[in-house]
Amino acid sequence: MQNARLGHWSHDLWQRHHVCRRGPARDHRRRDAVAAAQPRRSDKQVYAFRMIGIMLTSGAIVLALSAGAMWQWTLES
Repeated sequence: MQNARLGHWSHDLWQRHHVCRRGPARDHRRRDAVAAAQPRRSDKQVYAFRMIGIMLTSGAIVLALSAGAMWQWTLES
């Protein structure tokens, strides 16, 4: 009963329920239509999105640390 690809029993149960409810052909058509509607991203775009995310996360961490240090500094004065 385990799914050999993922090795997780809950995915296998979900997949059986999903196929029984909608039918495999209908599900594949909908998934293919959604995939075709989404624009393809180039490697440069993926790299840029990841770098922007990393930089924003780093900036948020630095901002939080500096705000905490300033708060401590105001309490000590």
